Amino acid sequence: MIYFVAFSLINYFNYYFERKYCVSLLMIKQICTLFLLFTSCVCAHTADTLYADTSSVVADSVQIVKIDTTLVTDSLSTFQKIQLPDTLVPITFGTLYGESTVINRKAFLFTPYRYTDDLLRPFALNFIKDLGFIGQPNETFIYGVGNRGISYLQDGVLWNNRYSNSLDLNLVQSEDIDSIEIVPSPRGFLYGPYNNPVAINFIMRDFLSPEPYTRIRYYEGPNGEAMIDGKFNAQIAKRWDLSFQVSNRKFDETYKNTEYSIWQINTKLKYFLSNSVNITGLYSYVSSSVGLNGGIDIDSVRNISSDVNSIIYDPLLAPVVYPSRTMEVEQHNAGLRLQVLPFENAKLNLSFYYRYHDSKLDDVIDSIDLYENYDNKVLGGMLSYDHQIDLVDIKLIGIYEKLEG
Repeated sequence: MIYFVAFSLINYFNYYFERKYCVSLLMIKQICTLFLLFTSCVCAHTADTLYADTSSVVADSVQIVKIDTTLVTDSLSTFQKIQLPDTLVPITFGTLYGESTVINRKAFLFTPYRYTDDLLRPFALNFIKDLGFIGQPNETFIYGVGNRGISYLQDGVLWNNRYSNSLDLNLVQSEDIDSIEIVPSPRGFLYGPYNNPVAINFIMRDFLSPEPYTRIRYYEGPNGEAMIDGKFNAQIAKRWDLSFQVSNRKFDETYKNTEYSIWQINTKLKYFLSNSVNITGLYSYVSSSVGLNGGIDIDSVRNISSDVNSIIYDPLLAPVVYPSRTMEVEQHNAGLRLQVLPFENAKLNLSFYYRYHDSKLDDVIDSIDLYENYDNKVLGGMLSYDHQIDLVDIKLIGIYEKLEG
C-alpha cells in the first residue's frame, strides 16, 4: 500500500510540475526515492519494536502471575498459622448493670495512683479518708457511704472481709484490674449477700495472647518506697491458656512504726472448650504487714515543747500514738468459673469460690502484749444469667455462702 501511494505521487508530480512549473523530473524522482527509503526503514523498525515488546510483555506477565500466585498462597498459609490462636476468644464477665459508671483502663493511664484506692479518684462522688502513710487501711467513701456499706466484688464475686464487711483496697492487685464498675446508688443492694447500698465491681484483665507475653513494671520513690509487678501469659497447650502475676510493694519507716510490705500472687488457668464455653481455675495469695502508729500524738508533743511545729514535722522526734502496733493479713483465694454463651444475646456465669482471710493485730501497751486474731473461711457459689430479648433484659443472680470463723 505504501509503495503504490509513492508511485502515484511520482506520476502526479511529473504531470503537475511539467505543466505548471516545469520542475526537473530528475529532482522529484530523487526526492520520492529518498522518501520511500525513509518510510520503509521507519515502518520496518516500528513493526519490529512492537512485536518484540509484545512478546516480552506476554512472557513477563505470565511469569509474574505465576510467582504472585505462589506468594499469595504462602502468605495465606502463614497468616492462617499466625492467626489460629486468635480464633479462640475469651468470654469476659462484663458489667453487672448496663447503666453503671465504668472507669476503664485508659483512665488509669492518666491517674497518678499508688494502689487500687487511687483508681477510684476519677469518679466524682468519691472521697478517700487518707491516714497519711503508705499502706494504711484508708477508708473510701462512694455516694457518701464508707466501710460496712460498700460491696467490693471481683467479676461479680463478693471480696469483702466477712468479719468486718469491709475491704482494705491495698489487698486488691491494681495491675490486674481492667476496669472498675460503680453501680448506681439505688441498685447497689442487689449485688452481694449483705445488701450493702453501694456496689463496686472490679473487672479483672482476661486476654489471650497468640505469643508468650511478659511485662514488668517498676517504680521507686523516696524513703524506700518501691513497687515491682511482673506478668506472664502464654498458651501452654492447644486450648489451654496460663497467666501468672506477682506484685510487691514496700515502704521503709519514716515516722515511728510506718513500715509496710505486701506480696500479691495470682494465677489463672483457662480451658477453651469452644468460643461459647470457657472454664477457668483461679488462685490468688496475699501476704501483708503494716505498722499502725495511729498518727502523731499531739498531746505528748505539747508536753515536750510549746512549739508544736518544731516537733511534729521531725520524724525522729515526733511521738506516735501506737509505736508498736502492727497488723498482718494473709489471704488464700481459689475459684472455678464456668462461662457459657447458650443463646444469642445471652450469657451464663457459674462460679464456685473459696476464701480464707486471716488478720493478726499485735500491740504492746505498758509492757502488756495485746494480740487479736480474726480468721474466716468462706465457701460459696454464684449463678448469674443475663438474656436480652428485644427491649427486655432479663437478669438472674443467685448466691449461696457458708461461713466459718
